[in-house]
Amino acid sequence: MAYQMNDGAIRMFARTSLGELAESYSYDNGLTWTEAKLSGIVSANSRLFVSRLPSGRVMLIVNDDPTVRQKMTVLLSEDDGKTWKYKHCIDERLGLSYPDADYYDGRIYLTYDRGREFAREILF
Repeated sequence: MAYQMNDGAIRMFARTSLGELAESYSYDNGLTWTEAKLSGIVSANSRLFVSRLPSGRVMLIVNDDPTVRQKMTVLLSEDDGKTWKYKHCIDERLGLSYPDADYYDGRIYLTYDRGREFAREILF
């Protein structure tokens, strides 16, 4: 997933099996991209969600574990993703994946699933 930075660049995150997200940047509206490198942001090899909030902050949702799909966590950045000062674990259980979010009336609505093979839950 990607978001547009305040300077116009596009920052894209990708999941890896290395315990953290990879990142790449485009400075020409997505025509070309920098070589991917590790971002330093811990994440299991699972889907993530990133978006700019109406407030201007950047929100990132990941599994805050390097190997296991657990600890569904929301991170907020006030400096365009340079640092992630705010961090809150939404759900610590195992088998958490595929976060998605939307915004309405000043609220963040988050959905994700748990236990595709055993619990078969979609959480809101």
